[in-house]
Amino acid sequence: PGRVKSDLRVNELYVLGAGDLPDWVQRWRPTPEKADLLLVVAHPDDEFLFMGGIVPYYAGELGRHVLVAFITESSEQRRSELLDGLWAAGLREYPLHGVFYDRFSTKLSDAYKKLGEKKTRAYMVRLFRQYRPDVIVTHDANGEYGHAVHKLCADVVRRAAKDAADPKKDKPSAKQFGVWDAPKVYLHLHAENAVRMDWRRPLPRFGGRSALEMAAVGFSYHLSQQQTRYRVEDGGPYDNAVFGLIHTRVGADVSRDDLFEHLPQAASFAEETASAGDGG
Repeated sequence: PGRVKSDLRVNELYVLGAGDLPDWVQRWRPTPEKADLLLVVAHPDDEFLFMGGIVPYYAGELGRHVLVAFITESSEQRRSELLDGLWAAGLREYPLHGVFYDRFSTKLSDAYKKLGEKKTRAYMVRLFRQYRPDVIVTHDANGEYGHAVHKLCADVVRRAAKDAADPKKDKPSAKQFGVWDAPKVYLHLHAENAVRMDWRRPLPRFGGRSALEMAAVGFSYHLSQQQTRYRVEDGGPYDNAVFGLIHTRVGADVSRDDLFEHLPQAASFAEETASAGDGG
């Protein structure tokens, strides 16, 4: 009585002898307590197809605290693929796996209805307040190729960026973490205040390979998705090098080639916002 049946599934099993661990063995660090950059994507592989070299450049090359947050749940296979891809691209801090069930549609209203508008907004507000990212990046408002969950990511990030700074919104997370007004928020392909990243520069951390090349390497680990028509490209209709600034506390971008332009040390924002959130 009271026994619960469950399945245990093993994707891969390796037995290693004594000595130093090989470089390919993944030794993940905990999810960062304070994120320099929060990358919000709908599905595994979106972090490379549509966000291009963000992970290899900012996490792998520069060592920024990059937190990749997936919105939708994934199968065991796709979770394994996303971890392999992120590790190959230089990420070392464990990502956040999705909690919402994926439903394909082209209408934003359908996505909100199926995933839950209040739930997704509250979830995103909590993420912003808990991890206090200096830069937030997410999907195109039109969903790139029209996927409604991509559209939801863009819409909920835009709305949650305002809500997270308001102590009257989602009071439990405001009480637990304080409020957070993210310094910069970007949408993929947004035309206004656009930044164009150069993902083709050689990166010493990767032996001279570029962020674009490493994004393609990361995508190659998504074996279940290799038959799709999408490829890692810094050009064309889904150009993964273009991002538009939709919210800023530090002024408009001038050089327009760095998502962290104008940002001082992250601690100044953390201290400032923590003070502003006292008693909220």
